[in-house]
Amino acid sequence: GHPFHYSARQGTPAARMSDQVHGTIRLDRAHRLKEVLDESANAYKEKFVWQIVEVLWETAHREAGNWRLEGWSREYIRVTSLSPERKWNVVDRVRVEEVTPSGWFGTIE
Repeated sequence: GHPFHYSARQGTPAARMSDQVHGTIRLDRAHRLKEVLDESANAYKEKFVWQIVEVLWETAHREAGNWRLEGWSREYIRVTSLSPERKWNVVDRVRVEEVTPSGWFGTIE
């Protein structure tokens, strides 16, 4: 997820309060919260490495003689895999091999 820092909206009670937190502090807090959320999300994703998940394929792009498939697991994690055949709108069992910046990379079982 992406946390948003507080910003005052004219006409709201919060915008009229005294002792507003300075903007740089707001941004720093949002940044630190994002780091904690990212660490938590990565720890969750790491638990699935070498496990089998079900993936619904959404896209397929030709890549070096294979198809790069992308889809979503039941855990709502983005999954990428390579396949000799194009797949779309089908569910496959995939063994998660690694955590990537966008989700998981795995091999179709």
